[in-house]
Amino acid sequence: MQAASQDQRVRLISQGYNTWRVQVLFSERELSAEEITNRLREVKQQLARQFGVPDAILEYSRLLSKQTTRNGLLVQIQIVKQDLPSAAPVIRTQPMCAPDGSIFSDMRLEADFHPFDEYDHPLTRLSIEGRLKTSGYDTSLVNWDTVTEAICEMEITAKPVYNLEIGRGMLPDPGRSSRLTFGIRPDQEAFLASAWMGVRPVLDGDFLLEVSSPSSGHKWGKNVFGRELEPRQGLQTKLEAGDGTKLRMRGTQLFAASEGMLVFERIGRDKRDCDAFNLVPAKIVGHVRPMSVFRESQVYDLDLTTPAMVTANVLAGSRIVSSAPLLITGDIEENTRIECADSLRVAGTIKSAAVVSGRHCCISGFVMQSDLRAVMSLQIDGGVFNSSLQATDVMAREIRGGAVEALRQTSFDRVDDTGGNATAIRINLNKFLQHQQVAGREAIKELQQSLAMIVDIFGHEITLQVTESTAQRMLLHWLRQRKTAGTGNFTHMEVQDYREILEMVPLIREQLKALGMELRDITAQLVSDPNTSEAEIS
Repeated sequence: MQAASQDQRVRLISQGYNTWRVQVLFSERELSAEEITNRLREVKQQLARQFGVPDAILEYSRLLSKQTTRNGLLVQIQIVKQDLPSAAPVIRTQPMCAPDGSIFSDMRLEADFHPFDEYDHPLTRLSIEGRLKTSGYDTSLVNWDTVTEAICEMEITAKPVYNLEIGRGMLPDPGRSSRLTFGIRPDQEAFLASAWMGVRPVLDGDFLLEVSSPSSGHKWGKNVFGRELEPRQGLQTKLEAGDGTKLRMRGTQLFAASEGMLVFERIGRDKRDCDAFNLVPAKIVGHVRPMSVFRESQVYDLDLTTPAMVTANVLAGSRIVSSAPLLITGDIEENTRIECADSLRVAGTIKSAAVVSGRHCCISGFVMQSDLRAVMSLQIDGGVFNSSLQATDVMAREIRGGAVEALRQTSFDRVDDTGGNATAIRINLNKFLQHQQVAGREAIKELQQSLAMIVDIFGHEITLQVTESTAQRMLLHWLRQRKTAGTGNFTHMEVQDYREILEMVPLIREQLKALGMELRDITAQLVSDPNTSEAEIS
């Protein structure tokens, strides 16, 4: 832009931050509305070319002056760059949880979009596709309809879009995990839905549990980078006979070997596993333990240290404290307090009482105007009315009024607000993730300690280099070194023990890698969504 002349009638007077002062000369034949509009559009385009600014975001701010001359109308106008939301698109990956509970990293694409990019150019599908390809993402897994809808929405609202899922990978077939089949006597059908928990009386010879073999998957998966994921073997559960039980059918069936209370010890694969109804445990140890039985005349205030069964109603105002599994076959009446440090099962109804369980808690009847808390799972087969529930997982057939707080998940067949009673349901996932983060770090620390002990035995060189295929060869090399040093006189049993220890190294390395990736994903979730997820259903 130069001084006005016969050929150049636009001149830049001054320039500020995102502001330009321009002088324009209009001849007499250009004073129609159409001609003025065309000339002003040309001025914006000329400014845009000269200063590298998209003309779409330039607008006329105000008329500064106008003067009639012999050559026409001379005006000074101010043009400004619109202050629109602009930033580079942010694209990140998120994990995905498989139906069996396994967590796969880099399975979902999540994005933050602004109407304009960091260069103030309107965001387009083509520019997003270019960025995705540059970052190594597989664009065939992107939902382009979602991206297009987001761009159209930003054109209308001029507002950014955050945490938008724009694509996801394909989970590999996890295979079929071990299936658990529980044996329930006809007189205990009320316990069928919660048979996984145990805490029920059994007789000598009762069939307790059968575990099937897992199977491998067939379908390959793919993450958002296009890397193929191999089908996985289903999770295997091992049965072990504890006190008062015995195994049959090559360790796949568990039977009671005495009369008493059935207690299942469910062991996860590491410390991150929180026992729940849908967990596929690494091992189940069955116990049938001697059980004390209390009848109506004996129930008021009890302090129990061994498994017990109360075969009567717990009268109003009673207090029962137990450090072992507890089964109550009757109702729990008003102003009663039950404190069980282990798992608790109640076959009857609870009314206006306080119940605390240090593990799992299952209620077969109704719960009314009561306060129930469990560290792990809280399962209520009947309805819940105007009560307070708190546990890691909360499940109920029907809930009406009151409040529910779960650390991980809730499951209700029906939420009823009849009578205007709203049920406040709060999922404190943030707290659960923090627990998982701590457990993951503890699991990594234990694995690192195990690896350090193996290094003390075999040395750094062998421990760092050993693989599944070289474990036997490197063990023989180590044995020869010990023999040369005069300390290699090992029995056959000791050699087998050393072989098993050395073969653990590749597995430990894989577990450390997987734990590291999961901790990264958990940390990312905590950073991206630091607030607790809450919802009120009314």
